[in-house]
Amino acid sequence: MSTTTTTTAVADVENIISTMVVEGQPVFDLYRDVPEEHWRRAAAFVPDVPVEGSFIDRDVFGRSGVQHVVDAIVLSENIMVCGHAGSGKSTLIEYVCGLLRLPYLRVDCSPNMSIPNLMGRSTVGGLMTDRDDVQGWLEGDLLFAARHLPGVVLFDEINRMDAVGATELMSITSEARTLSVPEANLPTFKAKTLMFAATANPPSYAGTFEVDEAVARRFVKLPWGYDRPTEDVLIGSETLLDVAWAVRAHTHIRSILPTSTLLRFQKKVRYHGDAEAALGFLLEDFTGIEKEVIETTIDGRIDMIVAELKASS
Repeated sequence: MSTTTTTTAVADVENIISTMVVEGQPVFDLYRDVPEEHWRRAAAFVPDVPVEGSFIDRDVFGRSGVQHVVDAIVLSENIMVCGHAGSGKSTLIEYVCGLLRLPYLRVDCSPNMSIPNLMGRSTVGGLMTDRDDVQGWLEGDLLFAARHLPGVVLFDEINRMDAVGATELMSITSEARTLSVPEANLPTFKAKTLMFAATANPPSYAGTFEVDEAVARRFVKLPWGYDRPTEDVLIGSETLLDVAWAVRAHTHIRSILPTSTLLRFQKKVRYHGDAEAALGFLLEDFTGIEKEVIETTIDGRIDMIVAELKASS
């Protein structure tokens, strides 16, 4: 698959925002759509408006990645952004929500994550408890978002969930978007959520599972891997990028150099400017064969990388 880096033009942004307006009114308005007693909590879910240049878009299947996400929101389709760690998958979803001023909840998935626990817990005097004979209920973020916020819920790294967690997603991500929380004395209801999004790393990554087939069918797949034109804009050293892409060509290693690591390395180099320290910064997240491959690939080139990064700052 070929991708082409693009920056979203002002006209495109205006067009995108216009698709989220119905009869002259935005799809979501905090003071219109949320009861007054929940305004403060709801406001915390709305991301800041993105700073110009904070995100580099790219074309996938002939359309902007941002437009793919907006289309999914408009059509109430779930979308799964698939690609390597640190390539900007979750950033894409958050950027769109900030652009459109839509509530956004990110759920970091893990093998022991329980969807019912994200709904909330019984309480006694404001303290959480596992007792079933009490009437108090502390509403979790996922339940609050589903009940009150027409926005986006992101299950980040969904394939770190085990089979039990994946099964728990079946109802909430269905087309009906139904939820039932009997512990909170709530009848079955339809979630207000406009779209459920997910990100998934390659199954070769440590700690990941194959996405449950039944769950996967509920999502439109959007490939979002590392993209050299995007990194050319973000990273000020061609030599560093040559090293990164050479390392990524080693298919037998499981941890590769993500864009986010290159950005962190660039920031540290420009601040410290020391080649030996810079190499230490780059290797600090790696061990074993991964560290050995990076050291071998970068050997003799660190001084050039530092010079390029300092010159481009």
